[in-house]
Amino acid sequence: MLFMIIGSIAISSCDDNDGYYLFDNLTSGSWEVDLGENDGPDALISIFNFYGDGLGIEYVETFDGLPIRENRFRWRLSNDYYANYLELRYMDVSRNEYFDELSLSGDIMRAVFYFDRYGFDNKVDGISVKMQHVFY
Repeated sequence: MLFMIIGSIAISSCDDNDGYYLFDNLTSGSWEVDLGENDGPDALISIFNFYGDGLGIEYVETFDGLPIRENRFRWRLSNDYYANYLELRYMDVSRNEYFDELSLSGDIMRAVFYFDRYGFDNKVDGISVKMQHVFY
């Protein structure tokens, strides 16, 4: 009887819905973030939309809302025991970007952002970012 109780606790504590929770939050609404592309009065923000089919679009705007460009990408979420990151593969240019060490709390997602694979693999030149979940 004791083994059955311990076994049921162990099995119920392994919740594989955590990955679904992050996926569901990513694909609902938009995510707004300053990736440090420009400083001062020329500062830009990125607004990411992640779609359930693995595609997405990034809108780059000035802080005043003036559109600068749109970037289409494919995205892949790795959210398991061994890794927790989001990879973006841009279609128009041969470039990958990464959000590593994702943590979600309410409408805020924190991550370490890397502009390229080298930085991501070697954990260099990453910047801490805070993404705001917004609904337009």
